Amino acid sequence: MPLSCIPSSSSSNGSQSPRPVSTSSDAASDAATKDVAALWARLENIPPPQNWAFDRKQVAVNSSKVHCNRNNVIEITAMDGSKTAIHANKIGPNTGSTTPYYAAGQSPQQISLLDRMLVQGIESGLGIYQFVSRKAHRSGSDSKETTILTMLTNLREQKAATKEALIIAGKYEVIDLKDRQEKDSEYRQFLLTVKVIGAESAEPLRIPITQAGFKFTDAVLNADKIELARMALVQHIPTTLTPRAQTGTAQIHPLIVSHAGIGRNATLITYDRIWNLINSKNADERINRINLDDKLCELIEEGRKSRGPRFVHSREQLAQLRAALILAIEHRAEIANRTDTAPIHFHTERKGWLSRNPFKHVLTCLRKKPAV
Repeated sequence: MPLSCIPSSSSSNGSQSPRPVSTSSDAASDAATKDVAALWARLENIPPPQNWAFDRKQVAVNSSKVHCNRNNVIEITAMDGSKTAIHANKIGPNTGSTTPYYAAGQSPQQISLLDRMLVQGIESGLGIYQFVSRKAHRSGSDSKETTILTMLTNLREQKAATKEALIIAGKYEVIDLKDRQEKDSEYRQFLLTVKVIGAESAEPLRIPITQAGFKFTDAVLNADKIELARMALVQHIPTTLTPRAQTGTAQIHPLIVSHAGIGRNATLITYDRIWNLINSKNADERINRINLDDKLCELIEEGRKSRGPRFVHSREQLAQLRAALILAIEHRAEIANRTDTAPIHFHTERKGWLSRNPFKHVLTCLRKKPAV
């Protein structure tokens, strides 16, 4: 564990002892608020790296003005063989060439940047998962962003009008873009089919593009939406696509992008990593209430070293992330005893695998204004 994430007071096994469960909802809420404040203080004490960011002339930024970290940056290969950095980074414990990692990036707002993101999604074989606003999800754009799917659709229509092929980065020709999800869903998935230019006999390449338009009021993704976002991630890769092992990449999920590239995607990545540890068959690595905060601090610090000092961007977002993980811990046995492989979620507004509004005191406390 990084030294900056070692708790100031710990139990004999090196982890913080969980607070006793109170029968009072208000007491539990106050305890959770204090725990989040303490965890955020630990993260705030982590010093940012020196000269960590690319200049915007080196790696362009969108209207969020969040710069890209130099550490563990993801590069794509151009037609001439040169390497170009994109606004995305590898997230993992050791981001070597063979160590599994997640990929987190910033949503593109320019066609040239869209091309680069698509190349990464195509060449990883894993596609792209994009968080967008609810308005952009419904109408294709808002005041800040036009979605990847909207940009692609508009480009296809423009090229079709002049009977031209749509080319991505001079390397791939778009053959098809097919909707695979109902339009009233909070997330949708499309299947992009391309062929390699100059390799006409090769099989077309198919990658999924997921667009997630979950409520993000006050720049916070709520606990139930975090789990639903994980469910969309589980459903992202169709079984008909080329197995990941054949792409030669250590990346384990699609490139996950959001407007600034440090909030919703950082939250989902951290949640998915710990969710897998909560439900690990290896008891020695399993996460529980005792060691949850230490692991949260460790993985967020790890993400900040790779993506920048605002990875998981606010205390309010951290509180929702922690609440979602507590729910997963409380119901781990239900997951372990399942015999089917369908995705699981605990959406509190619809029928799911938990009762309505589970662990309500945890979610209620997060609506309170945190202590300054």
